[in-house]
Amino acid sequence: MERSAHESFIFEFLDIINASLSGTKVKPSDLFDMEHAYRLAVDNQILPLLFYGLVENCVSSEIYSRMQKAVYQIIYICESQNYLAIQVFRAFEENQIDYLPLKGLRLRQLYPCTEMRTMGDLDILIRVEQYNRISQVMRRLKFTEIAENDYEFIWIRDKHKVELHKQLISSYNNDYCAYYGDGWHIAKQDERYRYMLDPEDELIYLITHFAKHYRDGGIGVRAMIDLHVFRLNFPNLDRAYIKEQLEKLQLLKFYDNILNTLECWFRKSDYDEISKFITLRVFNSGTYGDYYTHKISEKVKNGYSGKSTWNIRLHHFIELIFPCFAAMSQIYPFLIKTPVLLPVMWIYRLADALLHRRKKICKHVRTLLSLNARDISKHRDELIYVGLNFNSINN
Repeated sequence: MERSAHESFIFEFLDIINASLSGTKVKPSDLFDMEHAYRLAVDNQILPLLFYGLVENCVSSEIYSRMQKAVYQIIYICESQNYLAIQVFRAFEENQIDYLPLKGLRLRQLYPCTEMRTMGDLDILIRVEQYNRISQVMRRLKFTEIAENDYEFIWIRDKHKVELHKQLISSYNNDYCAYYGDGWHIAKQDERYRYMLDPEDELIYLITHFAKHYRDGGIGVRAMIDLHVFRLNFPNLDRAYIKEQLEKLQLLKFYDNILNTLECWFRKSDYDEISKFITLRVFNSGTYGDYYTHKISEKVKNGYSGKSTWNIRLHHFIELIFPCFAAMSQIYPFLIKTPVLLPVMWIYRLADALLHRRKKICKHVRTLLSLNARDISKHRDELIYVGLNFNSINN
């Protein structure tokens, strides 16, 4: 396959990541754009993986020093998060509260060193019926509750966020949510009050979470590396069970395409058109995609494909002024208990935006004027191409 300069950069970048994971170092070519690699690693929250895979003397002293300083800061944050997690888990156990660590909390234990897997917050699945006790424990630990939505309770202490999940997948993704429910039916007791997922169910959850972000606007390099690292740690999984469950989720084709792409990334298999497409999409996504693509994805999900551009823009304008109840309750959690105030809060939100958030209004207006039927149809077709859609699941 003839490579463009951008593709050559991506392949060399992946060689460095692979070296880091295997405990070796590589010297990139003279044509490798180290500044671009640094920005890409920061945007995708994988800077330690880049830093640990590089031969020191092949990087300019200025970039190396910048990377080193940033990695030291990441290590400090990682250790703070780990200490915080131990505190929360210990308090939950002392108070007989069931919990299941999710996402980064679980995955970082599978990496060669924990700081290689950064995370923005601590994700923990809880039982909603225990929340009164949980909230008391969190307050005793000096946390402050800052938000609630249909999916999670969000707490913060010293800039560290803890997201206490009511369920594994948000109801916004109603197809995947229908499969999982709150998730506790697949949880297995690890210790007295600590639970975990079997490796097969954990992989299925990772794929589902990956697919959710991919179709909702994009997902970056870190999530692909997570899948690779997980499979390295659990090579002997029950493939028949995984296939059966992914067929229920309508994710088997997507999973196969992701596996083929990972083989290209880390085992030097030949790229086909789909693996090349996924690679370019992931590398251009940042960690979770961009604002415009998120809005395009919303239109695909809501069935706007095939409608006229002005019809799409009118619907988007109405959604901006009058967001649905689920979106409003994330901004104003008290609406969950007092939904009758929704019309009042629509007016308040609009007035507040006009007075205090004019830059954000300009951003929304630019998006409104950019939305068009062609981009929406293109996004829908690209999702179908890799094996994704907005489905309904009947269990």
